[in-house]
Amino acid sequence: MAKHELLKLFQVAEETGLPLSTIQKHVRERKLKATKNGREYLVTRTDLNKYLGIESNDDMLKKDLKIAQLESKIKSYEYQFKAIKGMISNLDNLIDL
Repeated sequence: MAKHELLKLFQVAEETGLPLSTIQKHVRERKLKATKNGREYLVTRTDLNKYLGIESNDDMLKKDLKIAQLESKIKSYEYQFKAIKGMISNLDNLIDL
């Protein structure tokens, strides 16, 4: 399926299983983004996926990258914590002398 695939409202209703009147209502309420083309409204596949709560591959890749970055930071902080803990232990031993 093309990323910029355009769907008419009746097609959106068929795919979602919702009544056409509900889809029209959600367009009016701006819950579903649609563009008016002449007498009909068109919805992009991307906007339909957002409406349905489906993430695109780009969104998933961005989240995976962010997770990897955060995991890397956690490891870095763990090493720093161990180093500081070791320094405190050394200082404690020095004080005990």
